[in-house]
Amino acid sequence: MITRITRATTVKEAVESSAAARGLFIRHGIDPLERCVGMYDLNTLGDAEDWCHIADVAGLIAELNDAISAERAQGATAPRPAAP
Repeated sequence: MITRITRATTVKEAVESSAAARGLFIRHGIDPLERCVGMYDLNTLGDAEDWCHIADVAGLIAELNDAISAERAQGATAPRPAAP
């Protein structure tokens, strides 16, 4: 699993990095599951910025990394089931 998003991360890896990822992409102007689908697993975020017209890719990357961090922290602090 991806732990840090960069401009070199593929769109597919970025989408799979967090439960919030698709919504973040949509907020930045593209639904990666509907647009640029043929390039979904080949393009990096840097490529997609130009070809798919993602608005503010630096902001998207920052938000994706924040979402990953939040989900990891939540998982780390979530109560564990009691042992039987």
